[in-house]
Amino acid sequence: MRRKYKTVLILIALLFVMTLGIGIDYILYEPENNDTSLVSVVNDISINYLNGQEISTKEEALNVDFSITNNSLQTKEYTVYLLNVKNTSSLASYRLVSDLTKTKTQYFANHDERILNKVKIDSNETHFYTIKLDNPDMKNLQFKIYVEVN
Repeated sequence: MRRKYKTVLILIALLFVMTLGIGIDYILYEPENNDTSLVSVVNDISINYLNGQEISTKEEALNVDFSITNNSLQTKEYTVYLLNVKNTSSLASYRLVSDLTKTKTQYFANHDERILNKVKIDSNETHFYTIKLDNPDMKNLQFKIYVEVN
């Protein structure tokens, strides 16, 4: 009988220690967020950065998508910039693609650059853009997309 009680007490103690360990692991657990998309709202304009607002890549080709939606009742204007450009390649270029605008291929400079100027957007309208990056020598390329609402 004594041996039976000792075995039961040891079993209960092991279960308690295991439960305590799982509880501590649960408290310390921080899930990884792999979602790079970002939505920001400025003056009733929603900007959805599908690949994130800050881009850093060494890939040969990459498409960076973002959309701009006017949630107000009046027409607005916006300007799009590439900020904090860090380019280690003289061959890296980009092309802005949209139904609204036709742009030619531009080479990255190592300074801030305006890529769209004072584009009008009507109430409840959405503009979709893709920046097609071409980085043939696959060197580091970094920039931040910034939308200024006028």
